[in-house]
Amino acid sequence: MWHSGWGGWWAVMPLAMLAVVGGLLWILFRLSRASKDPAPDAVDPERLLDVRYACGEIDDNEYRHRLAVLRGAHTATP
Repeated sequence: MWHSGWGGWWAVMPLAMLAVVGGLLWILFRLSRASKDPAPDAVDPERLLDVRYACGEIDDNEYRHRLAVLRGAHTATP
């Protein structure tokens, strides 16, 4: 009487537990990787300036002026 309808659970439960434990491990792995990556808004300003110069968005004079400002050598003229 007790074993008539529950025979399939003995095969399903270990698989369900494996899926739950695997999911928790995957979540912990993703969280640990996310904490090691720098924040998206933590961009190096000099690197960004280099990219803008390389793409042609700013000219040589503007690049040198902005680089000097970033490095602390403030000049009066751009």
